[in-house]
Amino acid sequence: MNNLKKVALTALGASLAATSANAVDVSVSGGSEIGWATGTSNNSSSKASSFGVGTGVSFSASGELDNGWTVSTTHATSGAFALTSSNITVDTGSLGKVRFNRIAAASVNANDDVLPTAWEEANDNADTSIRGTRLADGLTSGSVSIILPTFEFGGGTLDVSVDYDPAANAAGGGNPGVTATRAASTGSGHAIGAKLGFGPITLYGGHAVEESTKGTDGNDGQNVMVQAVASFGAVSIGAGEWYANEGDGGNDYSTTGMSLAFNVNDDLSMSYGELEDTKEAIGSTTAVATEVKSIQVAYSMGSMAVKAKRVETDNPYNQTINNATEHTEISVSFTF
Repeated sequence: MNNLKKVALTALGASLAATSANAVDVSVSGGSEIGWATGTSNNSSSKASSFGVGTGVSFSASGELDNGWTVSTTHATSGAFALTSSNITVDTGSLGKVRFNRIAAASVNANDDVLPTAWEEANDNADTSIRGTRLADGLTSGSVSIILPTFEFGGGTLDVSVDYDPAANAAGGGNPGVTATRAASTGSGHAIGAKLGFGPITLYGGHAVEESTKGTDGNDGQNVMVQAVASFGAVSIGAGEWYANEGDGGNDYSTTGMSLAFNVNDDLSMSYGELEDTKEAIGSTTAVATEVKSIQVAYSMGSMAVKAKRVETDNPYNQTINNATEHTEISVSFTF
């Protein structure tokens, strides 16, 4: 019996020593939200007012290796614990970061729309799909990102990142050793993004390609983005242009956007934003545009926030008939 106790204590001591030598920081964060939404639409007759409740939880962990590198992971879930974002990042320090994206983590895609708002992107709950701003959407799962260290020069900064996905638009990103199901006529994809900051001005640029495997009559899908944000104290102004060329003879979309955000004080902020998404003319088909306008306000009280927005959409989904939708939402959220 005594020998068994000695073995157990020795194993416990070795375990504690190993834990101490390889310390890992683990954290859990999340939030809950109560919302009410209403709206009208002559594009859909099924809209009705509704209350909603949602909760999201995020798990993070990080640890330092013997060579000084840091390995971290993030696993975020929605209210039903469905996976919404997951990745593992190896930070080498002076050589930059390498991030392996299971789902929703491509670095270039994170800057698809950075125009300043009080709450969310202007097109959120706009009852339409803004096709022109689709930047590296097909590279978010089962991909790898290289994030270079920030380069400083003459008072300015430059950040550059690259994404690569061997199977663009595939679910991918499953458990190790599981192959992806490739989307029809789509091969690999890659993207490059840059952020240039100088004083109050920040410029963003991005280019993404989804290669076609269709053959001689196919063509790659491409997306291009340029945005500028200027911050002057409590006021931020942003403008951007996007262009999407769908692969294999698909439609072309061009999008323009602007926004103005104002921080009344440390707790209260307001914003106004517009997006115009144009489905370009093809042959005898004329160009048609969708326009979104969004007014938002947000007030924070520590871990609690009250937010509201009004979104108006003219001609949703680039239709040839004139439709309109309106969406109003009020939210109370809590972070923990």
